[in-house]
Amino acid sequence: MIYKSKKITRKFTACAALIIALALAFCALSVTSSSVKAEAAAEQEKPFVVMLDTGHGGNDPGAIRTVNGVDYSERAFNDQLMNACYQRLIQYDNVIVYRTRVANNHISTYARADYAARVGAGLFLSFHINSSSYKSAHGACTIIPCGNYRPEMKTAAANLTEKILSGLTEVGLKNNGFLTRALEDAAYLDYPDGSAGDYYEVIRMGVRNGIPSMILETAFITSDTDLAILTDAAKIERIGAIVADAIARQYGLKITGKTLTQPVQTAQSSGVSLGSVPGTLNLGDIYPLTASGGSGEGEYAFLATNPYIARVEGNNLIITGSGQFRVTVTRLEGETTTPRSAGNTNVTARAFETSLTGELVSVRNSGEGGGLIASVSVALKDRVDSVIPQGKVTARADNGAEVSSRFGDDWSLILELPFASGGEYDCALTYEPVNYDGYSIGAGSLKLAFEGAPEPTETPTPEPTAVPTEEAVPTEGPTPSEEATASATQGPVPTDPGDGSSVTFGLTEILMCLLVAAVVVVIVLLIKLISRKKRS
Repeated sequence: MIYKSKKITRKFTACAALIIALALAFCALSVTSSSVKAEAAAEQEKPFVVMLDTGHGGNDPGAIRTVNGVDYSERAFNDQLMNACYQRLIQYDNVIVYRTRVANNHISTYARADYAARVGAGLFLSFHINSSSYKSAHGACTIIPCGNYRPEMKTAAANLTEKILSGLTEVGLKNNGFLTRALEDAAYLDYPDGSAGDYYEVIRMGVRNGIPSMILETAFITSDTDLAILTDAAKIERIGAIVADAIARQYGLKITGKTLTQPVQTAQSSGVSLGSVPGTLNLGDIYPLTASGGSGEGEYAFLATNPYIARVEGNNLIITGSGQFRVTVTRLEGETTTPRSAGNTNVTARAFETSLTGELVSVRNSGEGGGLIASVSVALKDRVDSVIPQGKVTARADNGAEVSSRFGDDWSLILELPFASGGEYDCALTYEPVNYDGYSIGAGSLKLAFEGAPEPTETPTPEPTAVPTEEAVPTEGPTPSEEATASATQGPVPTDPGDGSSVTFGLTEILMCLLVAAVVVVIVLLIKLISRKKRS
């Protein structure tokens, strides 16, 4: 009896040790899980980044109004409004605020949107002042994404609009709601899904970068009542605070005294100049771009405003279409130095003129009622090897047969025309261009003359060759090597619980099951030990 009691005691001790080991493993796993959760929480605590923009600068003053000999400019009002908003917004916790301008520099719309993307902005807001030929026009409105692409960007901007404009009514500005404007007949600026792009570039580029972007037309400079508000310094400060507070409500920002250190932004001290660019270039031309100026050692970023007509690779401007576009350059210099742009040089790209040629390459039986298929190879009389036409080529025979297609990436184009029988036919070749096509392609023609398709050549069937019979090889089922391959490639088969769902077990679940099982075993052993002691 004593021996059995000792044996049970040893079992109890082993199970207890197992429980302790499992408990320690579970604790370690819990600590790891807590660490992961802490990292996720830290990720959520990343600062919210806002990019504030003023709509005009450099040599562009925006809208101007003169009253009693005093000139009022949109640019000056925009600067005051942005700075007032900035001073209020940085009082909130966990927010970093950048400005596109900290000096009166020219920055292209593209460069401003790109700057917002580079600093990881979650909002882009551009201050503007409206104007109208109707002096009765007054109040504030916003221009927001049209919603054709990434509609959540429109929803976010519309919600922020309501918060801003409802607040501006307290300073006497009418709530005019929001406006949207999409591009018409500008396929080269469509969104990636083919939908029409937003008209304003800062909004369009913001949407492409996944940043809710909007323009705030704060007031009308042409309205006497609105101008009186804009020339009141206290109301300018109040407008800036209203906009900042609306942003804070939209994105859940709080004021608890735990503000972040804001980046000290500087402006480039010297202007940027774009080197000379010809006013006219031809399809296929490659022109090296140059620039100078701007402080620091940042890179120059060149831009051709119409990617269907021209693109920039490195410093080379490459003409791929025809039409008009602009070339600009921006000097980039880190996140705390505002970009500086120049250029807006207008360029006209001329189309390459050529014509279509065709050649009959083969005729075959169609297999349908004895008809024929004539294959016609189409090419250009002259071409620019680096640019393939994107338009549609159509071959139309005088028997009514017609077929269309486009050039392949290897310049190949075979059009197959159906005919009832052989004979002589006239075939016209025409080209339908696309928007901003780099080719001006004239029509072509060719005569098709054929009697019929060649008769198929009969190939004699070879006599079967006797193969010596060896040991029979089973044909049903996979070979052992095939089974091994199938097992290796398919992997383990998931367990089916029977309700159509899949069941998976992680390390935590496995440890918990082992822990519960060990506890049950210990309890059973304890009961046996106690009962044996009572009997003894």
